Amino acid sequence: MRGRRAIRQRQAAWRWWIAGGGYLAAASAGLAVYAGWVPWWIRLPATAGAVVGAARYGRPIDRPILERTIIRSPYRKLTGELTRKGIMATGLVKAPEEIVFAHGDIARVGPGYLAVVDLPDGVIATDVIERREKLAGGLRLPLDQVWPETMPKQHPGCLAVWVADRPVSAMKQPKPKWLVGEQTTDFFQPFTYGFDPRMREVDYRMDERNSLFAGIPGSGKSTSGRVVMAAMTLDPIVRFAVFDLAGRGDFDMFEPLCPPGLVGSGADEGTKQAAYRMVLWLLRECDTRGPKTKKWATSGLNSENKLNRGIVLRDASLSPIVAVIDEFQ
Repeated sequence: MRGRRAIRQRQAAWRWWIAGGGYLAAASAGLAVYAGWVPWWIRLPATAGAVVGAARYGRPIDRPILERTIIRSPYRKLTGELTRKGIMATGLVKAPEEIVFAHGDIARVGPGYLAVVDLPDGVIATDVIERREKLAGGLRLPLDQVWPETMPKQHPGCLAVWVADRPVSAMKQPKPKWLVGEQTTDFFQPFTYGFDPRMREVDYRMDERNSLFAGIPGSGKSTSGRVVMAAMTLDPIVRFAVFDLAGRGDFDMFEPLCPPGLVGSGADEGTKQAAYRMVLWLLRECDTRGPKTKKWATSGLNSENKLNRGIVLRDASLSPIVAVIDEFQ
């Protein structure tokens, strides 16, 4: 024990003398440099080296000299191995080879990649969809970047896994055709209402439909109604009636399109009564429009026993009415 202790003491003494010599040599070199004993082309790199050395020696032991920010893209190209890994993470499949790619290769579809697989016997696509969070975890991707779907034209055990290039919440939706190209809509034909996560058009239509937009506050109910209204303004045969019972002005831009008595904004009792009278007026319209529409069958314009564009162009009293009541409750 005493021998080892003596050796350690001698080693410590040698390290102290070496360090002291190094400090003395560095100080002497610095004096020589800054006293003007050496030319500038030696003094400049020596100064730079001294600064780097001092920064290196004096930096905190637990972090680098400069802070670094590394931003990694969540993009991952979907492969067969990765698809199997994600589905295995759901805990529904015992072995990777039970997941069969029987519907073609993984393909580029929209802003992402699509894999279609057959699941093993006893496992159906909706089972995986219900465990979408685990599927995304197995793929090591954000939840809104992974979108599993059923394949209605295939058997229930056929699963489609679409992985976006980046989170869908960070994507910008394209503009519908009626905003950029055609700039017209038809009340009796479908129009683009929005886009699904794969940026495919989602159609909506107005004829023979009533719509209820429901949800928690701030979920986009009024915005949904404004999309429908904005699309219908591009059809000249449509008439409007709008009551904003919250009085926030969400539908003020449509007021010029509404005749007197069929428009209002506010939570006061008078506006509520006006909205009620509008509903009664709509009921009377339903009673009178049926017989009018029926009589056009004799002219060959009503073969389907319902209102169509040809009838409206001949009888303006049958023009479609888009009536909106915001905050209906």
